[in-house]
Amino acid sequence: MAALVGIALIAGVVTGIAGFGFGLVAVATLAAVRSLPEAVVMVNVVSLVICSYNLWTVREDLNWRDAVPLLASSVPMAVVGTYLLKNLDVRWLEWILAFAILAGCVVALWSPKKVMLHGAYPGSVVAGALGGVLGGILATGGPPVVLYCMLRGWDKRAMKAVLSGYFVVMGAWRLVVLFAQGVATAESALQGVAILIPSFLGTYAGVHVFRRLSTAGFKYATAGLLLAMAVRLVVT
Repeated sequence: MAALVGIALIAGVVTGIAGFGFGLVAVATLAAVRSLPEAVVMVNVVSLVICSYNLWTVREDLNWRDAVPLLASSVPMAVVGTYLLKNLDVRWLEWILAFAILAGCVVALWSPKKVMLHGAYPGSVVAGALGGVLGGILATGGPPVVLYCMLRGWDKRAMKAVLSGYFVVMGAWRLVVLFAQGVATAESALQGVAILIPSFLGTYAGVHVFRRLSTAGFKYATAGLLLAMAVRLVVT
């Protein structure tokens, strides 16, 4: 339980600052003490709550017209991702998770200096589809969606608002799909509820850091941690 609380706190802080990353941090670590499907369900339960809180803190900056194109392709592809979670070999899932973490490191370390995407299409369709699949498989749909938002050149509040809105909708939808396909159970969902308080406390602390401090150094530290997790998964 102490390990679960620690994982939840760290993942919550990351999410509170960046608006994403709970799944990247939590799934990779929880998979060491729970089965991968259980870890995915736990993270989905917690992510839905903390992303809702994140959204509330930046609600005035959210433009749903920016989020809807991402959701349009993510919603159906999340069903595909959940099917793969249920039927793929665990080793393949671990490799996919390692790739998602490495992609998250790249996104965390790279901040484009200029706008590289001036329109929603077709970038939003591709990013949303990839995010939906990864989110359905491993609850780590952040990297392609975050990269898309960075390429649009939004400021940090607008970007965090879009990400939070996206993850709230997708978190709710993924839970429906997980239960419908028999991946989620009442037990695994309750395990997520059990770590909800430390996750929320971590997110609350992260939000205050987001408001007051530069996140550049934290991004590098987080990327280093994620990279270590990816290497561990590949090696073991």
